[in-house]
Amino acid sequence: MLDKYINFASKQPKNIQIKNLESLYNNKNFFELIKYSEVFLKKFPESNFIYNLIGISYFNLGKYSNAVENYNISISLNPKNFEVFNNKGLCLKKMGDFEGALENYKLALNINPNFMDVYNNIGNLYYELKSFKDAEKIWNDGLKVSPSNIVLLRNLGTLLFEKKGEISLAKKNFEKILTVSPEKPFALNYLGMIYKSEGKFDKAERYFKKAIEANQNYSEAYYNLSYIKKINKQDNFIRKLEKLYSSNQVSAEDKVYICFSLAKAFDDLEKYSLSYKYLSEGNFLRKKLIGYNINKDKKLFSKIYKNFKQLQNDNFKLHNYNNLKNKVPIFILGMPRSGTTLVEQIISTHSKVFGAGELNILSNSIYKLDILNKKVSKDLLLKLRKLYLAHINEFNTSKELVVDKLPANYLWIGLIFTIFPNAKVIHVKRNAVATCWSNFTKYFSNPGIGFVYSLSDLLKYYKMYLEMMDYWDDCFPGKIYNLNYETLTEGPINEIKNLISYLDLKWEDECLKFYNNPRIVKTASSLQVRQKIYRGSSRKWLNYSQFLNKLEKELGH
Repeated sequence: MLDKYINFASKQPKNIQIKNLESLYNNKNFFELIKYSEVFLKKFPESNFIYNLIGISYFNLGKYSNAVENYNISISLNPKNFEVFNNKGLCLKKMGDFEGALENYKLALNINPNFMDVYNNIGNLYYELKSFKDAEKIWNDGLKVSPSNIVLLRNLGTLLFEKKGEISLAKKNFEKILTVSPEKPFALNYLGMIYKSEGKFDKAERYFKKAIEANQNYSEAYYNLSYIKKINKQDNFIRKLEKLYSSNQVSAEDKVYICFSLAKAFDDLEKYSLSYKYLSEGNFLRKKLIGYNINKDKKLFSKIYKNFKQLQNDNFKLHNYNNLKNKVPIFILGMPRSGTTLVEQIISTHSKVFGAGELNILSNSIYKLDILNKKVSKDLLLKLRKLYLAHINEFNTSKELVVDKLPANYLWIGLIFTIFPNAKVIHVKRNAVATCWSNFTKYFSNPGIGFVYSLSDLLKYYKMYLEMMDYWDDCFPGKIYNLNYETLTEGPINEIKNLISYLDLKWEDECLKFYNNPRIVKTASSLQVRQKIYRGSSRKWLNYSQFLNKLEKELGH
């Protein structure tokens, strides 16, 4: 990395001295590097290179103010050094100064419009700020300069798939990566994920296998493959995974994927004790990696109750939002793995309903506006509504009803009915033990869902969730449609007709053929919702009942 800065030397150390500095950097000996560099400054006081190097060292030590101070001196000595502006931008971003970070990134780009790192960094900043349009634009600008840049193609492809649902464009980005580098495992794996979301499971399986062929240690591809096929005794899948599991070369994150994959494989083989062993380890490692503590969720619940009591006291009345310009949201919510994806699949089969999947826009906007920590005003509520409607109005569909199927939106029911008084809210509830167990068996990419990685946390969280749903039902009697998953699977025709009636929609027979719905499904249920209703899913936990005594005792069946 340091060779990037050598060419900017003016009154700089000699190459042999540079190599000494580089050796310290490569060995991550940043304290020594700072000391050594400060000695050099006595001889080379105008070396922008050394000040930049000291800044990089402080950055790696997490001392961001010291880093910025040295970057500023380096910039004063050479205002045309775009690398230093970029480094300063990275540092300011770490300090939470997003405006300052963006300003420095743009200065770097103005000096050198061919500097690809800064296109990536600007896009990443916009992405973190949920400004997806801006992120898409800057990454596209970068690709005009360097059409085969793998990092930009990857980032743009991910954004198009995850945030915009533009499957064909996302696919083209990953396919282009493969024209540049045919054996890029992450591109092969991602194409597998895209085909899986489309319900093209044979193609998905082929791409996951190609990703593994390209990199035998690619644990995420093993995990993805394990969940779209049934493992049998003749399959060498387990042997490969066990070898990988025993390797000292895999990271802790890789080991999580491996454990979940082995758990699924042994479940397929009906070796439930072995499956539970790997599930327990995978969940333990994942919880440790994300640093989850249930007290954080307890504090969140407490804030939500307090916030809603203020809303009740102030009794805000907002003007109507339901006009020709706005799409109308339908919220499907509840615990993860409770059947929300199936319900969305059914509803979105209707000709007037668009299934948008799991949208984070409501929770993101609530945190962005800091609503839980403020005395909520009418203006703040209107801003929240405006942000949400702006997002769902962007979907490329003529259908006026849009389904938001984020389970965790149950936290915001009070705010939902405040900003959308006539909202349709469907709460899906499944057998308690089955729900908790299903969560325990899955890896969630979202680190915010941390309660799923411990049976003890799941039990506590589930009770908190039940208490909150009872609270919302009391606050909004008759407004929340409570749908029982088991009842739906046992008698689908009546339940689906009741559901469509609740939405004030005319009945369409196609709603009973939801499994033919071609829409994109990104959740772990993408395989199940492509099939006719399966009635035994809520009894799978019984295979592990010996490990679930406490859950069964406290939550019942």
